[in-house]
Amino acid sequence: MSETFTLSQLLDVLQDLIQKQQSGSLFITSEDGHFGTLGLDAGEIVSVMYAPKRGVAALPLIAGLQRGSYRFDPAAVAGRPQELPTTQQILEMLRSGSPAGVVTGAVAAPTRGISETEKNFACNRLKELLAQHLGPIADIVMDDALEDAGDICANPAQMPALVDKLAAEIDSESEAAEFRAAAEKTIAKLVFR
Repeated sequence: MSETFTLSQLLDVLQDLIQKQQSGSLFITSEDGHFGTLGLDAGEIVSVMYAPKRGVAALPLIAGLQRGSYRFDPAAVAGRPQELPTTQQILEMLRSGSPAGVVTGAVAAPTRGISETEKNFACNRLKELLAQHLGPIADIVMDDALEDAGDICANPAQMPALVDKLAAEIDSESEAAEFRAAAEKTIAKLVFR
């Protein structure tokens, strides 16, 4: 059975499933036909997908929903576990997120700024990850992408857009997915800690 929702109602349903320590998948369909899932395992959010985004990058898209329908299926596999912030941090981000805070093609408004040291760490880590797939050209690709990204210290929400841009440079879809997963883990440690 599918129920219609506003974002607030959807988050209340999600909170209830978490409190009851449910396992399964919460399927979401927006008014404009985009599809997503939130995977739960014993009341913990273990996977997130919305439209083409997965993990941390999908959260602001869900936070920007106005209306749609949902269905919870306890028999559905929750999805492959992802590196995510804690369930409580995810709920806080979804409750405080707003469409106005979403950077086009990227993620949501940052929960906090990051220091220059954290920025350098993140950029160096992304460059290392990219080099595993592109080799020495990763330095040039990274520098070009950073020029387009703007000041990610002032707006770390731009980091997922940077990751998307870098992943697009990797020819193999499976390698691009591997890069994204490792990069999302790095970003989650900084933005949601």
